[in-house]
Amino acid sequence: MALEYKVTKEDHGKLDEVVQGLYKADGDDFRLDVTGTDDAKEIKEALRKEREARRTGQQKIDDLEKANGQAEQDRLKEKGEFKELWENAEKAKVTTAKELSELKDKIANGARTESALAVALGLTKDTGRAELLKKEALQFISHTEEGGVKLSNPDGTAWTAEQLGEHLTKTYPFLVDGSQSSGGGANGDGGGGTAKTIQRADFDAKNPTEKAALMKDGTKVVD
Repeated sequence: MALEYKVTKEDHGKLDEVVQGLYKADGDDFRLDVTGTDDAKEIKEALRKEREARRTGQQKIDDLEKANGQAEQDRLKEKGEFKELWENAEKAKVTTAKELSELKDKIANGARTESALAVALGLTKDTGRAELLKKEALQFISHTEEGGVKLSNPDGTAWTAEQLGEHLTKTYPFLVDGSQSSGGGANGDGGGGTAKTIQRADFDAKNPTEKAALMKDGTKVVD
């Protein structure tokens, strides 16, 4: 019968005296009095080392997770900052595009106005009438970035400045210098009678057809 490596005090008392002599007290129990390796101690030591290794491993895991968490937070922060930078850049692009468009419109309108005023001043030296003629001329003048100023008649074909001037003279003779000296409504030497008048503010408020009718009737625009 094999001997137990460790027995209780009670079991030890039940053993033969010869066998009892093979044991020695170990706390409240008895264990075999042998030389050499104590397997129990090796197991305990191995268990201790395993537990220590687990603690060390868990600490490394915790440290790594913490480091990864911080890295993720840093990444998200960087991503957020990049997003903000990108959004700001997009807003700047929209603002720049809008400003560029407004500048192009300003340049185009300036070129149109300059051309219309040149035609008007070729027809009258009166600043008030020139302003009216300029407004009427503008509807026949366009501007493109590629082609610049373009004059077109109502059917869309190209016009020269002279042709536009002729059209304005024919349509609004009362606004052109010298054109009022001829025709049935003229106030010449043989006209006899007093010419009708209309305040410029009232005249300006009327549409082109009404303006033409007034001037054909001999009405004179006064300030």
